[in-house]
Amino acid sequence: DLYFLQSLTKSKETSFAISGLISKSWNSFDFGINGSADFTGTKDSLSNTSNNILRANPFVRLQGANYKLNVGLNLVSEFGELSRTNLLPAVTAEADIIPKYATVFAGYTGDALKTSLHQLSLENPYLSNSLTIKNALEKSNIYGGIKGNAGEGMGYKVSGFYKTVTNLPLLVNSVNRLQKFDVIYDGGDSKIAGFEGEISLNTLDAFSWTGKLVINDYNLATERSAWSKPDFQLVSNVRASVNNKLIVHGEVLLTGETEAKTYTYTPLPVENIVGVKSFVDLSGGAEYRFADKVGLYIQVN
Repeated sequence: DLYFLQSLTKSKETSFAISGLISKSWNSFDFGINGSADFTGTKDSLSNTSNNILRANPFVRLQGANYKLNVGLNLVSEFGELSRTNLLPAVTAEADIIPKYATVFAGYTGDALKTSLHQLSLENPYLSNSLTIKNALEKSNIYGGIKGNAGEGMGYKVSGFYKTVTNLPLLVNSVNRLQKFDVIYDGGDSKIAGFEGEISLNTLDAFSWTGKLVINDYNLATERSAWSKPDFQLVSNVRASVNNKLIVHGEVLLTGETEAKTYTYTPLPVENIVGVKSFVDLSGGAEYRFADKVGLYIQVN
């Protein structure tokens, strides 16, 4: 995986990532190790940041006809501006209650969550010229739920989770330019409890629809609020093939109310909390395929 990003403010980011897997089977067991290397460099008007992550995930997997159990560790080493190494859990399991129709699953995992200019710009494109980049650490993610099929072409997934995250990134209005946004970090252990529910409907290759609800409850360590992060999001998207060349698609995103940190000047900056109302984002597009590997698409938001 490789990308190069340059913003209108001349901020630049280059990233390269590679991953691999080695495994060996013995009876019902698989023994193996996943590995990955992620190298990212970010340069802006004031700083030049190196942010690199190496991961090694040794595991033992036991798989039967109606169950899977994966027990392992996630060794994560970060180096660049910040150097640290963490040994985190990597345990997952699932079992069929009703084969093909209902499967329960659970997990206890942890990882380093990379913060990048690319990821932040997708969340909010109005970023300041210079940002402090550092990764969050997901110390634990405990989750469980049920997934399966409710009929021909209809799938579902329902789950709950409880996460502990250090250095959770948050976007706030810049002290110097209120129309721009800086990234700050919740300095301690943020606790995030949540729920996710998803339904999907597929009719061969002609039509697909997905609806997803996400609810989050944030309990932060140092910040007064999870700035700019909604408590809930509801998204619905549809994709339909008019014929073998023309495909149309659309999406509706409902985002719940959020809180923003802004400033007034007296003359020194004083923090204020401002409520941001919920909003709906509509998008749609079409694709026309001239040939198997050549096509034209248009997207409107």
